[in-house]
Amino acid sequence: MPYFRSGSRKNIFYKFFLPEITRIQGYKITLSFKKLLLRLSLFPIFASFAAGQNGEQIFLTENAVILVPPEQKRIIAEAAEQCAGRAAEFEILFGQPTGRIEIVIVRSLTEITGLSGFEPPGWSQAVALPEQNRIYIRTAKPEDLEHLPAVLLHELVHIHLAGLDKTNRIPWWLHEGLADLLSGEEIDFSKAMILSWLTLAGKKLDLTDLEHPGPLSGSGAGQSYALSLSATTYYNQTYGLESLVELTRAIGGGENYDRVFLRQTGENFTGFNHQWQTWIRQRYSAIGLISSPILIWIFILILMALAFCQIKRRNNQKISSWEDEYLEKN
Repeated sequence: MPYFRSGSRKNIFYKFFLPEITRIQGYKITLSFKKLLLRLSLFPIFASFAAGQNGEQIFLTENAVILVPPEQKRIIAEAAEQCAGRAAEFEILFGQPTGRIEIVIVRSLTEITGLSGFEPPGWSQAVALPEQNRIYIRTAKPEDLEHLPAVLLHELVHIHLAGLDKTNRIPWWLHEGLADLLSGEEIDFSKAMILSWLTLAGKKLDLTDLEHPGPLSGSGAGQSYALSLSATTYYNQTYGLESLVELTRAIGGGENYDRVFLRQTGENFTGFNHQWQTWIRQRYSAIGLISSPILIWIFILILMALAFCQIKRRNNQKISSWEDEYLEKN
């Protein structure tokens, strides 16, 4: 199950989830002959680089190595140093990975396509392939390097979670929400606005709809990822990270969904879902109301009206004083 990830987190979460072919229902996957030839022709070149023949190695942990072009080694090493401690904590939190994790630094999305066999969206920066214990990250642009530590940590979480998910039962919202949470993502103003508008618009808030949502794009993606992060943020604040990881581990091990939630939270999944919905509405509905464009324009119009009245009053006072002065002189 590949996970595509963008570096930019402004305003909307631009990420992409592509299930395995055997899990897609009602969709037909096609691949053009031209794209197939491109992938087949590029694969031997990229595979040699991925094997480390044309790249330098930077060890993130004892079990994770970054394969990087020689000309980028220094700057990638600096980014690796920033997230090495957190990456080591992941191995304590989730356990040792089953094999060495390779993080391959590439220069373009075309290289990711050739290496991974999947064509990432144009906005994406990285793809994680848990079945291969491999992550591909593009670092062609300055903003790619800026977001590299967070992107790397996010994809590492996906690899570790896949190792826990023995029965392929960890829901999408938990997979993505936990990856965001542990990579340092927070519900900033832009994400809070998404949540606010969902509550004000009366949109359905239900984690059941986010268990296996399928491919996402546009505003739907922004809403889904914001909701997922809010769910894991709420759980973490209420029950703690240790409980959240244990819940994820138990679900991935095949335990009954409701029993796991009942043991960890005192509520079955439906009860937890309701608690989270209440938390969202209480915490974020007022933010959207305060920042409503309609209310903002009304406030601006009121200020303009008050300013106009104030200016008119001062002008009238000046005219009145001029008239008094004229009468006194004559």
